[in-house]
Amino acid sequence: MKPGAAERGGVGDRLNPVLVKEVRQALRGKMFRISFIVTLTLATLISLGVIVTGIVQGRNEEIGPLFFMPMFFLLVVSLQVVVPFSAFVSMGSEWDENTWDLLVLSDLKPRRILLGKLLAAGTQALLHVSVFVPFLVFAFLLRGLAPQPVLVLIACSLLASAGLCTLALWLSSLTTQRFLRVLLLALLAAALVNSAGGMMVFAGFLTQMPHVLSNDEFRGMLGFAVAMTLLLGGFFFAAGCSRLAHPEENRSSGLRALTTASFVAGLIWLLYMVPKIGSGDPIFVLVSVMIGVLTVPAIIFLTEPEGLGRRVRLDVPRSRVLALLAAPFLPGSGRAMLYLLLSVGLLYLGAFLLFAVHGPLPLGFSGGTVLSGLPGPASEGMSSVFMSALYVVGYLSVLSLAVARLTRTPRGRIIARAILFLAWIPMLALPVLFGFLSGTFDESLFLHAGNPGWVVARAWDGGFPGDVRGACILVGVVAAIGVLLQAPRMVRGVREVTQASARARAAARGARPVDRAVAAEVPHAGARS
Repeated sequence: MKPGAAERGGVGDRLNPVLVKEVRQALRGKMFRISFIVTLTLATLISLGVIVTGIVQGRNEEIGPLFFMPMFFLLVVSLQVVVPFSAFVSMGSEWDENTWDLLVLSDLKPRRILLGKLLAAGTQALLHVSVFVPFLVFAFLLRGLAPQPVLVLIACSLLASAGLCTLALWLSSLTTQRFLRVLLLALLAAALVNSAGGMMVFAGFLTQMPHVLSNDEFRGMLGFAVAMTLLLGGFFFAAGCSRLAHPEENRSSGLRALTTASFVAGLIWLLYMVPKIGSGDPIFVLVSVMIGVLTVPAIIFLTEPEGLGRRVRLDVPRSRVLALLAAPFLPGSGRAMLYLLLSVGLLYLGAFLLFAVHGPLPLGFSGGTVLSGLPGPASEGMSSVFMSALYVVGYLSVLSLAVARLTRTPRGRIIARAILFLAWIPMLALPVLFGFLSGTFDESLFLHAGNPGWVVARAWDGGFPGDVRGACILVGVVAAIGVLLQAPRMVRGVREVTQASARARAAARGARPVDRAVAAEVPHAGARS
């Protein structure tokens, strides 16, 4: 034995300890054994029934797809229902059995805990796949089924299973109360059923039309779906780590970086797909949608505590330039507003550059406007993007200031986020309700500045036509006022980062040592807000 081998231990000692624990518990538990045996029994009985039915009816040429679909359905149920459900229960058992404290005392960081549980779920998924491989190979041997769709469907189902497992782990980490976890389980069940149903529809389409795999547009859409699944899975994973981390740790940078990565992926996908579609419409549609989607993570970021945590301050880059570049991605509500403005600017600039690259494409628009930034046929499309950006910035900048006092406590942050998520409902409905109560109800009551869908659609149709010009000016004024009111918070957020960077540089020179004992008092995980 080489020196040091005993200290290093075997392969099992170097694996994620949570993975080892979860796999051992799963293989010894009743849930895995029962689901595994039931799935295998059903697969065997259904396969025998399909073969006998096909032979009796003389459908020898079509028996391959006929055999494959029920087998794939059982595989989808195993991967996209049973395995994510098991991951949810596994995370919940840490609270129910009071074993979470042991994980905290082991000094495992939240990402290692969640990664171990995710790898354990992946191990179970691979075991289920290994059971169905003989059935799927047999379906191919029965003829009438191409091998490429089968491989694509198995890979997509595994990827969907991984994404659903991250969703299950995140939902289970949201609360330690059993009653609330039951409600979250119902929400997860709805997502699992919809995912399994969608996968079966996709399987039926792909087995009937396998030639679409050679179509560039279909492959582009499939690649976009895969990228979005990976990004959403990463977002749920980062959100779970944030929930399990200590309040003084960095609970925001990973989510902000993943949000930006998803937008960049969407712009790259547009760069690839627009020439194949032959129209620039997706540029404006998807960019407007991404600006709207930005509202969800921005609400979370804008309701964070304004200051940096003790541990986060110690991790600020020493370089002044790097610290300034990292400032929008560091926790804090003031820096979140800066992140929102930069993200909206990135998306608007991305739409501008995409059209500049694909300008000769026939977009089917007419007219022009100065605010769009582009002459000719693309101006109305850019006007819709511009109005989407104004709505998001105005809505979040003003309302986040209104609820700023609530963000000082964990309970207050929950209330503040609920207000921001739901405030658009009265903004849209109050004029309609007033008209209804006054007896002057009319469809035109829905056409007002508080209805972003109408304003953005009219901006697309004709730049800034007269019937929405007043609404556009009002939204622009509100957005400008909101940004001006947020300016002091953004300045304080950037100043705090530069000061932390200066202290780090001073500590590196030995002029002002940093007391790392303060950070050592903060555990890696366990305390949750």
